Amino acid sequence: MSDEGSGTGVADDRLSAGELSIASTVSAAFEVLGRQWVALVVLTLMFEVVPILVFWQVYGLPPSRMGELPTVRRLPYLAIGFVAQTLLLAATTRVVLADRLRGAALGPVQALAISLPVLAGLFVANVFLSAPGAAMDAVESIGRLPEMLYLGASVAELLVYALMDALFGSTASVAVQERSGGFAALRRAWDLARGHRRSLIIAFLSVSVGSFLAKWVFTEQVIRPLLYSLPGLSGPIGAAIASMVWLTLGAAVNIFHAAWLPCVYLSLRKASEGLEAEAEAEVFS
Repeated sequence: MSDEGSGTGVADDRLSAGELSIASTVSAAFEVLGRQWVALVVLTLMFEVVPILVFWQVYGLPPSRMGELPTVRRLPYLAIGFVAQTLLLAATTRVVLADRLRGAALGPVQALAISLPVLAGLFVANVFLSAPGAAMDAVESIGRLPEMLYLGASVAELLVYALMDALFGSTASVAVQERSGGFAALRRAWDLARGHRRSLIIAFLSVSVGSFLAKWVFTEQVIRPLLYSLPGLSGPIGAAIASMVWLTLGAAVNIFHAAWLPCVYLSLRKASEGLEAEAEAEVFS
């Protein structure tokens, strides 16, 4: 049974007939990055990198080893990180949509300020979107898992997040642009993906797995051996530098995702609702 559902209305026909070009959404994302990279990088530093560095300082462990701590000790960091993630999602989405729809450049503070009214609804939706990944993270932190089982759980978590992005990736854009939060935003994102879910799943899985492998190869097979071959860097200092490289690459991937998701949302609306390019700015105002 196809994922278009059983409806027979005009909307369903248009959903089936609309075309979604993944390549064009990727191209649009890179165009936005070329124009708005300062705002996106500053926001990422504020709400993603800083909490990670604080965790590292407070707990004395890099985030990659957070699973070694008891869940109770990790709860404050997880709570703060979740709030920061929601703020980051709202602000970066606003920056990208403003660029794509109006050719406007928003600063980080301005993007945050005008995103505040939708934070409550987006927070509720984000709880749902983060739940599967949080469950996988809990599995990883159970005792001392065998290395292969730990790796399997990490890969499964990666795939779960990619799947959620593919099926509900427009949620933040819906919340920010259409002022629809909570489960209404989730339902709207699900409906927008109708007729395109297979291509979205393939695209998001490909990008997630590809970026993870690229980070792993560069960090573990290039940077870490290089550092450990240098005098004085074979111990904790080299490990810390390698972890920082991993975090930097991860932040770069997340910035791309922040630009890509709203571009996918706009393309889905065009494909699903037959919007004309010249009417775009009015419809999304």
